This record gives sequence, C-alpha cells and structure tokens, in this order.
Amino acid sequence: MKDNHFVYVEVPYNKEIAYTLYASGLTIDVPKLAEDNSTVTFKYPKKTIFVLFYEFNTPHRLKTRRAYVLTCQKDKSSKEEVALPGVSDKVQIIYQARGHKVDSLKRCLHILSQNEKYLIYKMPVLFWYKICAMIEYYDGKRMDFVRLYNLYRPKNYKELSIYDN
Repeated sequence: MKDNHFVYVEVPYNKEIAYTLYASGLTIDVPKLAEDNSTVTFKYPKKTIFVLFYEFNTPHRLKTRRAYVLTCQKDKSSKEEVALPGVSDKVQIIYQARGHKVDSLKRCLHILSQNEKYLIYKMPVLFWYKICAMIEYYDGKRMDFVRLYNLYRPKNYKELSIYDN
C-alpha cells in the first residue's frame, strides 16, 4: 500500500524498456524487488530532495542521458509539477542536467556525500538551487561545492575539507 508522505521510484530491473534509471536520495526502506522481478522500488520522503539519472535508448544505438534534481515540497517559487517515468507522483524539477553536466552533478554528489551520505538530501531547496546554478553556469569546482556545503550544513556535522577525496 502506497503512503501519501512518500514518493516511490520504480527502477527497471531485468526488463527491456526504453530507459535505464539510477536513483539517489534519502531512502526510507530497503529497496523492494517486485514479485515479477521487473522493477526495484525505492521509497523517498516527500520533504527531501532526490536525484534521478536516466539513460534513454534512441534509434541508431545512441544513448541520451538526463539527470533531474527533484522535490515534492511546495513553496512560493514552486514551478509546475511534472510526471517522470518510474516516479509515482508528480514532482517539481529543481534542475535538469544534460550531457557533461550529468557527470558534473554525479561528481558533486560524490564530493558532498563523503562524510554524511544522506545529509545533502535534507538540505534546504535554496542550497540545491545554488549547487545546480554552480554546475550549470560556472562549471562547479570542488572548492565551490565544499564552501557552499559548509555554509548550509547543520553545525553539529563535520566540515568538509577541499582536500578530502
């Protein structure tokens, strides 16, 4: 039974469809494999941020990559809600990455989740808008990501260093 406080993301598993999906965020339960082994379901709280990485198969064996930073939080600057493949509810897109920006977003998530794996997904939406702007417009650098993380992190969490791997 689905709960209104959560968003469910169904990742294709052993299934021939037009896309593959990787989901990253603050998962609540252990991901569940469907009875027919076709999907793995991840459960995310609606009040957090989560990131989806899609790879779409296109004609002529080309692959199109997209990444989305998503939320279900409503605020004054809320945009229109959209439906994405594999997502149970409509979501708000904070950022959409294409091409090499997808790799920049992956690198950013790796850098910022070194000390506390899930803390970045609890950060305010404004933090994510700033991170995504760094990626999109300034080709975000490690030092910029770490500085912003340290500015927004709760004071009881360890600071990140620009020299950490």
